[in-house]
Amino acid sequence: GGDWRQCSGTIVGVPTSGIGALPKQVYRLQSAAQVLAAGSSVFLTYYARSLETGGPSSTASTSSGILVSTDRGATWHRCVSLAPSRDSVLYLAVSDARHLWALCAPGQPDHPGPTYLLRSTNAGASWSRLPGVHLGIAGLPGFTSPFSFVDARHGWSWFVPYSGAAAAEVRTTSDGGQSWQEV
Repeated sequence: GGDWRQCSGTIVGVPTSGIGALPKQVYRLQSAAQVLAAGSSVFLTYYARSLETGGPSSTASTSSGILVSTDRGATWHRCVSLAPSRDSVLYLAVSDARHLWALCAPGQPDHPGPTYLLRSTNAGASWSRLPGVHLGIAGLPGFTSPFSFVDARHGWSWFVPYSGAAAAEVRTTSDGGQSWQEV
């Protein structure tokens, strides 16, 4: 951390208009955007809403996903795009240079619906949705992320249920996020 510089690299391979484009005028970037390093790659989550409709509204053009840079931020490529849905990438977890997980949900980051988990085992080149995984919403205030992985198989999650009926709990996985058990 002795030397810092602004990273304003070019985003390549993203359409300039239509489905999947980043809005030309960004009203808001996700406040919980993450930047995580894994090996020689840097991953950035984003959520952007356009001003094209005159301001923030449920009909505004939105875009969410994950960008990756392998050249220290000079160029960025999109490795996950949730367009044309209105889903959001809420959190990203990385255990090593190849294994990544993205906690996603329908809706805006500050008002998400039931979550689902995406996993990559090849440094973000391709992603698969893990069936039946619902981790809840963002954990306790002050937590950087409501879930983390210590290696390709073992992870932890702070689960906050959607209804107020059940209590919050800590869950663990030993199969790369396929299934979760209460601790």
